[in-house]
Amino acid sequence: MNQELDRFTKYVNLYQKLVIAVAAKTVDHQTAEDIAQDVFLKMLDYLEYLKDETVRAWLIVVTKNLVTDYLKKGGNNSIYPMEPESIAEHIVNTFDFLIAFDDLLIAFLDFFQVGYHLGIQVYDFFIFFY
Repeated sequence: MNQELDRFTKYVNLYQKLVIAVAAKTVDHQTAEDIAQDVFLKMLDYLEYLKDETVRAWLIVVTKNLVTDYLKKGGNNSIYPMEPESIAEHIVNTFDFLIAFDDLLIAFLDFFQVGYHLGIQVYDFFIFFY
């Protein structure tokens, strides 16, 4: 039991600010702190199943889910002047954009890498695009 309590305390100390920050992207700070408390209470139920490598991702997913649940139940402390369904859609669209941007960045870096191997200078790339 002491080991689990120590592990729980370690996770709270490591990730409390992250959980609050994730929630505060959608709701006000006080509500974000309340949601963070709920996230960590939920974590107690799943602590034995969580691995160190997956705790951070699990906390982010649970935080987003609890924020969405809060807004769907009529929580009105959103920092967005949108309906809860619109906020959920906005979050999904933002995530899709980040994935697309990441793919574009990788393609762009590949493009520069091929050019480098062909002996094309970075300056030449900018002249080409200008």
